[in-house]
Amino acid sequence: MFRFRALLLPLGVALAISAPVGAETATSADGYQIHYNAIPTATLNPEIASEFKILRSKRRGMLNVGVRGPSEQGMGEPTRARIEVEALTPPSTEATRVPMREITIPERGTVHYVGEFPIEEEQLMVFRIAVTPEGSDQTTEVELEQQFFTED
Repeated sequence: MFRFRALLLPLGVALAISAPVGAETATSADGYQIHYNAIPTATLNPEIASEFKILRSKRRGMLNVGVRGPSEQGMGEPTRARIEVEALTPPSTEATRVPMREITIPERGTVHYVGEFPIEEEQLMVFRIAVTPEGSDQTTEVELEQQFFTED
C-alpha cells in the first residue's frame, strides 16, 4: 500500500520536519493562496515540536493551514485568517471540530494555523476547511482527504 513520503508545506521548513509523510495541497480563491496538509506529529523535529507546543506521537495528527495574500508577482505575503475545521472519518458522516491555533514565526515572516487530533493506523480522515482571510468577507471552503499510517 502506498505510504506518503513527500512533504511540501510552508510550515515544514519552519518546523524542520525530520521525516516527511504527507503532501501539500493548495487552492487559489479571490487572489489568496491557501496551503494545507495533514501529517502525523511523530514526523516533526523534537526541538521544534517542543518550541511550538506540538505533541509528537504516532497516534496524533496535525493539520497545517497557511494563507498568502494577493500579489502581482507570484506568492503574496502571509495573511492572517479565520480558520474553521471539521473532520470526519468515513464511513461516519458525523464531523468533529478541530480547534486551530495560530503560530507566527516573525523571523521567517510566516503565519500558520495548526490543529492536532488523534489518529489510528490506516485511518482515512476528511477535513472540511473554511478560510476567511483577515479583511475579507469571502470564505473559501476546501476539503482535504488524508490517510494516516502509524506503524513502521
